[in-house]
Amino acid sequence: MTPNADELTQQIVDLTAQIEVEKARAMRALADLNNYKRRVEEQKKIWGQMATEGFLVSTLNALQILLKARETTEDSDIKMAVEQYKKALESAGLEAIVPEIGEALNTDKHEVLMTAEGEAGTIVAVLEPGWMLQGSVITPAKVSAAAA
Repeated sequence: MTPNADELTQQIVDLTAQIEVEKARAMRALADLNNYKRRVEEQKKIWGQMATEGFLVSTLNALQILLKARETTEDSDIKMAVEQYKKALESAGLEAIVPEIGEALNTDKHEVLMTAEGEAGTIVAVLEPGWMLQGSVITPAKVSAAAA
């Protein structure tokens, strides 16, 4: 028995509705896939930054020693090697925090190890530079500050 016109019309309506449901499901799946890809890229970026930060933090002690050695040596090759090493770390986003004498104390960037006479709340001496990575403080500068 062949279907009549009303039955065919109803089948077309049902199939059209089913197509719309499947189309909406496919659109959601595509949106989910795009969100997943975005999250993966964000995670890769975060993991890369964490790996870079971990490496840089682990080398800061060696850098501090080399910088002190550079100040006391007369060997120009050592001075050049230390400077190149420092520039390589800076190209990875590391930057020194070297406060000026008389600068206002900023507890986000400066760690007070000693107090001394001077204008209250200012830096009297820089004992060791601090370090920032991508604008975030990794280690604060170690300073002597005037007591408030």
